[in-house]
Amino acid sequence: MKVTRGMQRRTAKLARRVALVGSDTPIAGIDLAKRESVVVFIRAKDKARLGKLRIPTTREGVAELQRRGRLMMEREG
Repeated sequence: MKVTRGMQRRTAKLARRVALVGSDTPIAGIDLAKRESVVVFIRAKDKARLGKLRIPTTREGVAELQRRGRLMMEREG
C-alpha cells in the first residue's frame, strides 16, 4: 500500500495530539445549549466512552460538571 500525503498528515496530527494530551488522559466533550448541555467523557487512548452527563446550562450545572469530572479523574487515575 502506498503511503499518501494525507496519511502522513493524519499520522502527524495524531502524534501531536498524543504529545499534548497523553494516552491515559480523560477528555470531556461538551455540547453547549441554551437550557441543557450534554457532556461525554472519553479516554484518549482508545476513545472508550466513560460516561455521559446532562446538565442545566447554569452555574449549578457547571458545578455539577466539575464535581463529576473530579470523581471520574479519581476513578480513572
